[in-house]
Amino acid sequence: MARLQHPHSHAERVMLVGAHGASKSMDVPHEVISTSWQRCINDFGLDPADKPESEIIEASSLKARRDEMHDFINVARGECRNLYEQISQSGYTIALTDAEGVILEQLTDSGLEKAFKQCGLLPGSVWSEKRRGTNGMGTALQVSNPVIVHREDHFYDTDLGLTCTSSPIFDPHGKIAGVLDVSAFDMGGSWQSQIHTRALVQMAANFIEYHYFQQLYQDHTLLRFHPRSEFLGVGTEALMALDDDGTILAVNDKTLGQLGYEDRNRILGRHINDVFSLKEEMLDTRFSQLGHRVFPVEDIHHGRRYLAPILKED
Repeated sequence: MARLQHPHSHAERVMLVGAHGASKSMDVPHEVISTSWQRCINDFGLDPADKPESEIIEASSLKARRDEMHDFINVARGECRNLYEQISQSGYTIALTDAEGVILEQLTDSGLEKAFKQCGLLPGSVWSEKRRGTNGMGTALQVSNPVIVHREDHFYDTDLGLTCTSSPIFDPHGKIAGVLDVSAFDMGGSWQSQIHTRALVQMAANFIEYHYFQQLYQDHTLLRFHPRSEFLGVGTEALMALDDDGTILAVNDKTLGQLGYEDRNRILGRHINDVFSLKEEMLDTRFSQLGHRVFPVEDIHHGRRYLAPILKED
């Protein structure tokens, strides 16, 4: 592969690609990274030749953020622990951030805490792109998708030893609540070597979304549906929160995908029988009186059939 025209340093390479865009003759990273470099330079005014100092918020501010996101953190802790058990003793640290890229919680292999702290990976540190350039957590927040930022993909050369695999976590309203990140030092190979890790991180993020939805709407009726019964109850199905009269209050992204909606506003506030063809037993009964029942339902607009357990917390 052809290389850039005489870049003498990582910073020069970032500036050439970031300021002027990529060309076929350049040895450049994939589009997500090159676009991030451009954003860091043109939108945030960052210089890759700088040596950024870690920004760490005060302990009182970190506590306030944790308190504000108490439900989110409590749900996420279990999934972070499950993820840690799968990758422990592999040199990783797991970080959970809020929507501004501030690390709220962290799990690290024993003996590596000091090393990660020295590079700025610790609770209270800020990893938004605006503050830290291209990095897993900040770039995932920017693009609203899972990302791998591998070694030389980072904006600053101070971060070149890191490999970061991150996935955004969405709340029931489709807004980013935070990011789940797995980072390590000195991971060899190309960024593709982290594809398996990305799948694990994304799966954990999906489970956090699923349980966070249930936590926020625990006092409402939940309708779960999927065309295949074996995918019910394992965190992969569509979710709807309903009031007792059947008005749709919230939906997860899988609901939009299953029903073919791109915009939540097209379904929120509608009655459930405007979306599904339901049994008269369901229409004639307040949802709060149905208990834990399973019903076959049919999507009115597309004629697709689903299995839908109705769950009402007591």
